[in-house]
Amino acid sequence: MGHILNCHIRFVNVRKKTEYTYTIKGTVAFRGSDREFAIEYSGTDLNVVSGYINSDIVTALKNFLNENVKHGPFKKWQVDKLKSITSIVFLVHGQEVIGEKVIYKD
Repeated sequence: MGHILNCHIRFVNVRKKTEYTYTIKGTVAFRGSDREFAIEYSGTDLNVVSGYINSDIVTALKNFLNENVKHGPFKKWQVDKLKSITSIVFLVHGQEVIGEKVIYKD
């Protein structure tokens, strides 16, 4: 088995854009780089607005948010859950995401 890498996505700012869309700004650390990003999450789609996130990680992040936050119009429990996420660490083997660890605010 080859090396397993961590991709650390940190949520710095989560803001409501519409009843159906949230903008998330943060940083992504992966393969020796640490970059800022901005994404928009609508519950069915995740779009990278600025910065760069590997496409496999974008897919894994979208799947995670779809399963855990669901879709809009966002209710209070969904917003609270989204805003409680500090970071997500994806475990990557080759080009495949094989696991995740979520870190929530205290």
